[in-house]
Amino acid sequence: MNNQREELLARLDHPDTPWEEMVSILDELDEREGAVPFDTRAGWEDLMARTPKKRMRFGRLPLAAVIALVCLVTTVAAGIFGLHEKLADFFGAGEDQSVLLTEGISQPETFMLPGAMDGVKIEILQVVADQAGIYALYKATIPERIHLPEDVTWRKATVEPSTERGTAMSMGRDILSVEGNTITGVLHTFGFQSVLIPGKVTAQFEDLGYWEDETFVPLLEGAWHLYWKLDNVALGTTFALDQPIQTAAGAATVTNLTLSPVSARLEVAGAEIDTETLYLEFADGSQQKFPGENSRSWGWLKRSGSAQIYAMFASAIHPDQVTAVIIEGNRVALHETAPSGRGGTAESGDGEG
Repeated sequence: MNNQREELLARLDHPDTPWEEMVSILDELDEREGAVPFDTRAGWEDLMARTPKKRMRFGRLPLAAVIALVCLVTTVAAGIFGLHEKLADFFGAGEDQSVLLTEGISQPETFMLPGAMDGVKIEILQVVADQAGIYALYKATIPERIHLPEDVTWRKATVEPSTERGTAMSMGRDILSVEGNTITGVLHTFGFQSVLIPGKVTAQFEDLGYWEDETFVPLLEGAWHLYWKLDNVALGTTFALDQPIQTAAGAATVTNLTLSPVSARLEVAGAEIDTETLYLEFADGSQQKFPGENSRSWGWLKRSGSAQIYAMFASAIHPDQVTAVIIEGNRVALHETAPSGRGGTAESGDGEG
């Protein structure tokens, strides 16, 4: 019995296992262990079951009222798929950035690995993903017998999305709020080894507790596994530049820059560049160091004759407002000569910001 369970778990975690097969594996584990996976819709269905129902007779309503009601329902339904307010606060996103982020938003159905969960229920509320990384907003409900201090944290929490090749690096597990026995937080990962693609996502939470100096004090010990399917990945805007520049190390070519509201990826071929001299220039003339103070995570990936620099922003930007990238004093324009991302010009400029 245990060998069969281990085989099922191995198939579940294998990166090449199709999503459709994963669901059947989870069902089989469910049947073997007599557990019920956490249903993200159960709370809503329970609420509906306990809510007194009154029959509404549209025939007695004026036509204008019926139209207004339909418009209201449509507006509410559309709003469900907007950026969650906690993620908007996390990104520091204003209304414009929130609208731009909707391309990469999904609200997936979450599957928890069945088994002894110690009464812990975790669901993914909303996911924002682009080619560089993923942000998963989750809610964890902890049994009432456990008192949660304000500084409660997971000893380890990771999220692994699908990528074209290689793996994404789990970079953060921010806890946004602790309200009673409910924890709301964000898992985020950074795919600087490869770009993210739609597909299977796995998340794992291990040991809940708090830190006393350098000692972790557990409140609950164990591991909780989640699975869901990522459907939406925002592509961002890619500028194919192919612009030669001169650096301290020699000649180089800025091949392209990809921007989304929460990330940037710069690709350079030839001589190495000094990352301390990288800036994004905006339409109002301001410059933002890249990577810099507004970078939540960043990485540098070197390949033969080329390099990629990734950054994930702590505060969302408006990509349409970026006019150039500055590298060691070289100004490579984006919008002035390449509104469709087909080219640009390298100009002399001051790289200090």
